[in-house]
Amino acid sequence: MLKAIHISRPLLPVIRSGFSLTGVLCLLLIASGLTECVWGVLQLLDVVGSGHPRYPVTGSFYNPGPYGCFIGCLLPLAVWLYSSNRSNRYARALAAGYILLCALLMPGGMSRTGWLAAAAGTAVVLLGVNRDAIRRLGLKKILLIASAVCIVAAAALAGAYMLKPDSADGRLLLWKIAASALTGHPVAGVGWEYVAGAYGHAQEAYFASGNASPRDAMLAGTPAYVFNEYLQIGIAYGVPAMLLFAASLVTAAVIYLRNRHYGLAGVTVALIVVCFASYPLQFLVFRVLIGLVVAVSLLLSRNALLRTALFIPFVLAWTCACADMRAVDINPGFHHAQRMQQLRRYESSNSELQAILRKSSDPMPLNLMGLNYQAMQMRDSAEYCFHRAALRVPHRLYPHFLLMRLYAQSPADTALMIKEADILLTKQPKTHSPAIEQMRREARQILSKHNLPMKQKLDRE
Repeated sequence: MLKAIHISRPLLPVIRSGFSLTGVLCLLLIASGLTECVWGVLQLLDVVGSGHPRYPVTGSFYNPGPYGCFIGCLLPLAVWLYSSNRSNRYARALAAGYILLCALLMPGGMSRTGWLAAAAGTAVVLLGVNRDAIRRLGLKKILLIASAVCIVAAAALAGAYMLKPDSADGRLLLWKIAASALTGHPVAGVGWEYVAGAYGHAQEAYFASGNASPRDAMLAGTPAYVFNEYLQIGIAYGVPAMLLFAASLVTAAVIYLRNRHYGLAGVTVALIVVCFASYPLQFLVFRVLIGLVVAVSLLLSRNALLRTALFIPFVLAWTCACADMRAVDINPGFHHAQRMQQLRRYESSNSELQAILRKSSDPMPLNLMGLNYQAMQMRDSAEYCFHRAALRVPHRLYPHFLLMRLYAQSPADTALMIKEADILLTKQPKTHSPAIEQMRREARQILSKHNLPMKQKLDRE
């Protein structure tokens, strides 16, 4: 033990030195950001393959959204390095290169969250670096500039909304439903792997309430995460954990601002924005980034109590949380449930599907459960599952198709069968497909087989 203390003694000045800590962190961050930018340029030149077949640039990610968020979060640091290192041409050259690469790559990624994060973080840097010049302007000029900035920001937000209005409205709906899922388990949460299942149950309840609009029904989806890490952590671990996570980021930003390290303050503010409107915690690199930024800020704190009392608990808690934030893969269980169904082991299949339903927001497990109950001659249970599937994602027609076939079985329920056929033949699907046309053909055949008159609105097809 004494030998270990003696060996580590030369490291104590480095640990105590805020400059050394932040210098190492800045070097790591700018190096990782430049690596991602170069990776993106190589993808643009078709030297390296993209992580997604539909998008040319994704960096090391599988989607341009988180890629744009990552390089956008580090842009404020590059702006700070460029503006505050006038005597260090190497640092300025690296920073200028990063800024130029971001200007090349970020517009094509169409990550509005990344743009907003970069803008918010860069604003913090510019305000901090120019704080003395701003004070000398006087109150009237400051108010005029602030008003102009607010107008430009409002116009930019409106433009970002108009760029993808359906996506923006869908995100708002998602947060609304996620907030209702949060109230179901506010203290302990449901666990990270069960967030999607809790969300699916909340969405089902939302559409069952009758308060949803037709546009809500068209925008609803089956997300694996809720595009808001504060809500995601709240659903997974409870409201106290959500508040602690938000407080740790805000505390880090305040500490960096007090230490006048505006580059890392800008990075932290950018991370706060990204966590609000994206899913960064699904990626290890973001979890490491957040952990480093918050941990270093605690070591920089002028409050000794804050340093000693929070640093180790935060590192331990964040390490445990990151280890628990595993990706959820329901495919093996789903394929096993399908296999059990094929072997006519319906109860075993339903047991597997019940477990999957706790981890997924998709209505397909409910559809298969309904088919299993139908095969077991449990008509009421099958009808219940199909109705739940129809409520979970209202614009999908397959549950209505299954209900129509269920009501067509002997003893047929003609009125309900016509109702479901009517939905199939008249409801506008979100996306057309050959499967929808096939279901509609079968709907007409069933109506014809039962010698039922075709309504005018059914004939419009």
